[in-house]
Amino acid sequence: MFEPLERRKKAYEEVADKIRDRILQKEVKLNDRLPSEREMAEQFVVSRVVVREAIRSLELTGFVIVKKGVKGGAFVAQEYDRPLISSIRHMVSAGEVQLDDLFAVRLLVEPFAAEHVARNGSDEDVSKLGEILELAEDASNKGELVRPLNFRFHRQIVQLSGNAILSAVGETTLTLLTDFLQDLPSSEVSPQHLSFHSDILAAIREKDEKTSGELIRADIDMLWQSVRSLIKSDQLLATASRR
Repeated sequence: MFEPLERRKKAYEEVADKIRDRILQKEVKLNDRLPSEREMAEQFVVSRVVVREAIRSLELTGFVIVKKGVKGGAFVAQEYDRPLISSIRHMVSAGEVQLDDLFAVRLLVEPFAAEHVARNGSDEDVSKLGEILELAEDASNKGELVRPLNFRFHRQIVQLSGNAILSAVGETTLTLLTDFLQDLPSSEVSPQHLSFHSDILAAIREKDEKTSGELIRADIDMLWQSVRSLIKSDQLLATASRR
């Protein structure tokens, strides 16, 4: 599958480059399992340590995902937004990015995406959103956690925009927001969000671009205000507990 290296760079970088090229050229497809460490070491004529470093490099940049176990190994992925998520996560930790910044980006990205889907979306696109909404409504009726499905609905809209950069930015903001909301266990999705999603889906189905954008903007803004209130309440409780 692979040829020996020419040794112009560090060995692991050359191995990573060759595997990355195969992925980008679609010679190996999404979810394909790469050869084992031993097999690649033999093909590249390098040590298994070098192959391991190369795979780690590709994992960090979102080209592969490593799974453990008997059926594990390195599998082709397309999580190219992983470095972006990591970088902004560091900015959040350093205090350079605030929660308001994440919501502000969502308000720029998601209404645009919703309008695009309303304008250009297919029946299949509408069906995908409908399936997620049905799962969320079912989870709500059973008293189960709805928030992951809420974000999945928003992710799907951004992905259906067909804009890879928009998708990467949208995925990054939603991933970081998910991280943040995990520290606020009471920030579960209200029934109002499900109602918004139903209306958003109806507007997209009817090809109503303006309403689609306005509704998703209102949905995001409602969550923003809710989270702000929760943060304020937590801060008040923390202050009271210290007295």
